[in-house]
Amino acid sequence: MLTSFALSLGLTLVFELTFALLWGLRRRDLLLCALVNVLTNPVVVLLYLLFPHPVATAVWECTAAAVEGWYYRRYGQNIRTPWLFSVLCNGISFSLGLVINHFL
Repeated sequence: MLTSFALSLGLTLVFELTFALLWGLRRRDLLLCALVNVLTNPVVVLLYLLFPHPVATAVWECTAAAVEGWYYRRYGQNIRTPWLFSVLCNGISFSLGLVINHFL
């Protein structure tokens, strides 16, 4: 179970921080991106393990994107369109996770 948490968080950080760099985030905003993912990813993974239903998963993911978007809006220094950034980060990370999970 801990492996699932570590693997999910590690891949999420790689995917979302790469996207954040491409989006143009630097320094403090990159740190913020990492921290909000450390906050939300384990909760989403735990909820997914407890309630592995597609509708529930969609709710968890959308909630995580909303929470992250709020943090980006509130604490981001140079994040233009923080809500869009959050939705795209989470969408890319989730999609790549599905692809990886399909091939494992």
